[in-house]
Amino acid sequence: KRTFNMTGIGEILDRAEAVLGGQQPPTGSYMGWTVDQAGRVVGYSPPGATEATELEAVGAALVAKMPRMEGPQSDYDRQNYIQMAGQIGDRTVPVDQRRRALQIVRGLWAQYEGGQQGAKPAMSLDEYLKSKGQ
Repeated sequence: KRTFNMTGIGEILDRAEAVLGGQQPPTGSYMGWTVDQAGRVVGYSPPGATEATELEAVGAALVAKMPRMEGPQSDYDRQNYIQMAGQIGDRTVPVDQRRRALQIVRGLWAQYEGGQQGAKPAMSLDEYLKSKGQ
């Protein structure tokens, strides 16, 4: 089960990064969300709406593949992971904030993979952010 859940994570994260850094940025505001919704009423896809929809699917895939986190801060880390992974696909959040969420999710996955392979112990989200100077 763990192997299945880990399968494709790197590709999902890379895809999110490509969409967030693409030529057409995804919708990233409440006003943009409103325009996207209005476009749906008449069958029009405004610039950025398609990319935002793709990121919604990416965010959902990341939440679905959430690793089992262990340790004293596992519940805290789990909630933060769900929030960050979901934020990647939230079309009301500015693109730079979504990129930051993606960095944190990528870092959490790296810590999870390292801890599972025995290379180093897993650390909490706070410890990870401190190690990155943030």
